[in-house]
Amino acid sequence: MRTQIYILAMLTMLSSNVFSQYILDYTYDYSPSNRYFKYSIVDASGNTYVTTQSHNYQDSANIVTMKFSPAGTRLWISVYDGPGHSVDRPIGITGDASGNLYVFSTIRYTDSSYISIMKYNSATGAMISLTALPGTGRFDFSEAVFDNKYIYATGRIYRPSNSAMAMIRTKYDGSYTRIRTFDALYGSGHSIALDKAKNIYVSGHLWNTAGYYDCQLLKYDSSCTQRWVYNMGKYNPDGGRFSKVLVDALDCAVVTYQMDKDRYHDLIVTKKFTSAVIPVMSWEQNFSVSDDNFGPYNFDGYKDFTIDNSRNIIVAGSTGDTSLFCKI
Repeated sequence: MRTQIYILAMLTMLSSNVFSQYILDYTYDYSPSNRYFKYSIVDASGNTYVTTQSHNYQDSANIVTMKFSPAGTRLWISVYDGPGHSVDRPIGITGDASGNLYVFSTIRYTDSSYISIMKYNSATGAMISLTALPGTGRFDFSEAVFDNKYIYATGRIYRPSNSAMAMIRTKYDGSYTRIRTFDALYGSGHSIALDKAKNIYVSGHLWNTAGYYDCQLLKYDSSCTQRWVYNMGKYNPDGGRFSKVLVDALDCAVVTYQMDKDRYHDLIVTKKFTSAVIPVMSWEQNFSVSDDNFGPYNFDGYKDFTIDNSRNIIVAGSTGDTSLFCKI
């Protein structure tokens, strides 16, 4: 199936600045998943590297990684079908100064899913190594960020009676792995960000005793020790809407998520926190959108946000047939 895809990467890249952000429009012969983000980076020569997920038959999805020239010509493609021949997917992509690519991924094995690091030769697309991280069985991760030493990711760990928010930090060879969980009934991490001191911010949700979801913001220091947890209020998970956290130039954490306002409306909520040692919310901005209550295919509401060089916050959403953009 030939499918047009639009790939938007908003990732933290290696400090060497060999790779940067990029937007790519390309047609290829796989059916991409519309549930997960597709990631891309650009090297110093203008070549683009893309990783995405494609469905090839029922209950199976492969990891597709591609390289394009500056003119948009595809130079190579690598399709990986894990040993479980089930649902494999990438979580992020980055590279190093030696020309290696790293795809952080969830790969299904025969017994469980494991968080894995796929290392590629950027010139040929050949896989150099595949490292499954010990102790990550039953993990499902949603987002990864990178620096020149570690990979950081967040998601959930499945347990016999519940699921918990999870955060992982590992070196590129899979060593020195740290796993942290925040236990509650049916929790999941959505987004992860770093500040200049390598403090780690994780946004996600927890199921509370009142019977609905709360959006949470957690802060870990550079040694992966939890410093604080902040409950941001009621969270609406309809349509797979994830919260997102970014850190601005002054190390202030900004979170955007969607919450229920009433039966017919939701609020897109943006909150900003200072870089203090305790969670201090400096301000909150909300705007209302319709909620037609059509379950997982309701696309009204929060979509994404970013922070520009002047520390302005741009939030994107939709309501009905109208796209919404809010600058804060």
